[in-house]
Amino acid sequence: MARNVRINKYVYALDLVHTWAQLASHCSLESLIILADAIITAIARQPNLAHGRNPEGIQRDMAACIRNMPKFNAKSSCLLALKFTAPYVDSPKESEIRITTTKYGLPQSVTNYVVPGITFKNGSPITVDLAWPEFRVAIEYDGDQHRTDKAQWRRDQEKREKLRHHDWVVIIATASNLADEPSRAELAYHAARQLTLRGASTNFTVTETPLAQIAQRKQKQ
Repeated sequence: MARNVRINKYVYALDLVHTWAQLASHCSLESLIILADAIITAIARQPNLAHGRNPEGIQRDMAACIRNMPKFNAKSSCLLALKFTAPYVDSPKESEIRITTTKYGLPQSVTNYVVPGITFKNGSPITVDLAWPEFRVAIEYDGDQHRTDKAQWRRDQEKREKLRHHDWVVIIATASNLADEPSRAELAYHAARQLTLRGASTNFTVTETPLAQIAQRKQKQ
């Protein structure tokens, strides 16, 4: 049964997970994954919704909720999308980059990875959007504010200088890297090359592999 969330004395709304399930038949698989990532993050940031759960716990509960629902339109799409969701995702573009690296055969990355032993001058921890920590390779997404906001730009420079000083390779992605298939392929190749140079094993492909096909391969392993 769907759960209602009380907005105020007179207004109730359907909870985020059930709303996501209802939208599933109108969304592409990639959009479903991006929305699921955003829902996990949104719930985690609201103590009254998280109820003490961390993002991984919310992710598990979301998957269990969908599995336990009676059959509905696009339930199979929801279950497939949940195989590719991730906790700790701060923006839809980060989700897009992760989906891209998955489609081109790169190993699974860690989202919003807190780099141990490195901090900003003020002592704040340094995180990277996507990381392969074992190989010290990261992808950072830069939106327009990273260029137009001077404070953000300086913070980015400080972060990346410190990361490179600690032997990290930092790949910068922008909206243009996600604009079309050739651009995504170039981004994925760049990341795959850096990972390979540092000893990682990748299954890089020159074209995108559909996520459904990737899921089928994982089930056979």
